[in-house]
Amino acid sequence: MVYRFEEDGHGIVIAEDKRDDLETYLHLHYPASDIPQQARRLYLLNWLRLIVDVNYQPAPIIPELNPATGKILDMSYAALRSVSPVHVQYLKNMGVQASMSISIVRNDRLWA
Repeated sequence: MVYRFEEDGHGIVIAEDKRDDLETYLHLHYPASDIPQQARRLYLLNWLRLIVDVNYQPAPIIPELNPATGKILDMSYAALRSVSPVHVQYLKNMGVQASMSISIVRNDRLWA
């Protein structure tokens, strides 16, 4: 599906390709709160996001802090990073097993 952000921040599904036996999402609108600003920032930084299985078990980063810097590792650009448990539940509620998102960026903003 192709999901576009509207000027007020909500999103709309403007195109899709699916099997006939699957539920359609075409023309559905979602409130801006469904994709929080933190997630939108990540969509701008990392144009490809993968969740290969919504039932995955996150693996901890060891050590939690980088010994050289004392800071937490920035996973913003990691292709296979963990995502918010809220987002995983959202996908499960939609009946989604896996997800791949590709950001469409125009003029340094998510396409609107």
